[in-house]
Amino acid sequence: MPPKRKNTKLLKALTDVTDERLLLQAAIDKSRLKELTGDVLNVEEGVGSRKKDKRKETKREKYYKILYKNEIKDKSMTSQNKKGIVKRRKLHHVEDNNINSVVKKLKLVRDNKSLKDAYQQACKMKPKTRKEETVLRIYNFILQIYIEKPWVLSKEYRNLYSEFDLQVKFWGFVFETWFGENQNIMLHWGDTMSTPCKNMNLRFKFDLRLLVWKEDGPIFDGGTGEVARRATQAKLFSDRLKSVLATKCHLNDFLKAATYLQESEITEIKLPIVQIMGLDAHLCVLRLDGKKAYVLEEVCAFPFPSSLGGIRSGAIENLINGLSNIESLLLNLERVYEESRYCQEDSMERVSRGNKRAKKFSCESWTTGVLLNDDEEEEEEGSEEEGSEEEGSEDEGSEDEGSEDEGSEDEGSEEDEDEENEDENEEDGEKEEEEEEEDKEAHENEEEDKEEEDKEDEDEESEDEETHENEEQEV
Repeated sequence: MPPKRKNTKLLKALTDVTDERLLLQAAIDKSRLKELTGDVLNVEEGVGSRKKDKRKETKREKYYKILYKNEIKDKSMTSQNKKGIVKRRKLHHVEDNNINSVVKKLKLVRDNKSLKDAYQQACKMKPKTRKEETVLRIYNFILQIYIEKPWVLSKEYRNLYSEFDLQVKFWGFVFETWFGENQNIMLHWGDTMSTPCKNMNLRFKFDLRLLVWKEDGPIFDGGTGEVARRATQAKLFSDRLKSVLATKCHLNDFLKAATYLQESEITEIKLPIVQIMGLDAHLCVLRLDGKKAYVLEEVCAFPFPSSLGGIRSGAIENLINGLSNIESLLLNLERVYEESRYCQEDSMERVSRGNKRAKKFSCESWTTGVLLNDDEEEEEEGSEEEGSEEEGSEDEGSEDEGSEDEGSEDEGSEEDEDEENEDENEEDGEKEEEEEEEDKEAHENEEEDKEEEDKEDEDEESEDEETHENEEQEV
């Protein structure tokens, strides 16, 4: 009898130990499961928040965001009145170089007959000055297009034009004719970078650079010009952002070189920015409105006349006025630059009175650096290359579509925007897929670790049961 009591006590003790161990293991497994569940939820929340944060930033938002970072206020995008007409301030006053006798004929243009009358009037004119001769050459160039080859302005042809077509067929002749007579201004066509931008590691290339020139070489970059096939929101804001940032760099470089500049003249220094989209063109200026405060203002619009109605409403006169504004701004920059390089005081009077030398102008208290992240700069440069490639492919495609559909302009613009959005969203989609795959792999690894731990627990339990059975057998 006594041995039986010992056996029962031993069995009871072993059973209690096993039960406690199982309860302890269950508690450990439960806490571990909670931790894993929490980690999974955190990962899912992180992925969800990243997806929400991945909303693509529009070109407009990026434009204003970077301008704000660079202390630049854009006043060129002014509000519209009830009739939808943009209100523009007269920021720069220049002499009207149009020829009144020809302008009167242009305002009467309604058909080919009246158009030829205006053309004959322009051909009969004998210019009194070189400027009048230049204006007449531009008048005749535009009127000759309407008389001899009006199809080049048709909707079908304009759908096929590339940036280079616009430069060669329309804008190149106008700009070269106007500025070609002035040896102090050089038009630098093609994708080129300015020296100040290179020094600041800004890889901005421009279709047109307006260089203020001297006998021995260029003095400084006076203005920038960008040409696009047509006006789209993405292209408008990306080109304008690039032009504004580069012009800020040029303005800072100009002020740095102006050794004896008077502070009263700082806010009057304006650098022109020309933006051309199709046959439309706008002129803006960037200047300092105060210390470390830049402002972008629109001067005028000067489109290339694309219809008889445009000629009748004064498009040719606006074109001449726009060119006059650009030239006047550049010549004023040249004047200020030359005057500010040398001290204007009377050195003899200063020495006789024992006065100190005039202080040199320091631009550090007025200017701020150009702020642009490296990845954003690479994106800008990449978008230029992609844009040129897309334009080439679109030109080839539009030749085939031109014969099938006359209204391909709207479809082409929608396709351009869709292709840009697809290219931008593909990279985001690939990044999101990679992140989701990494999260899945981490989750699978955690599940495998959990299964291995469960197997180890089962093995330990089976070993405990075997030892328990062996002990019972021994008892």
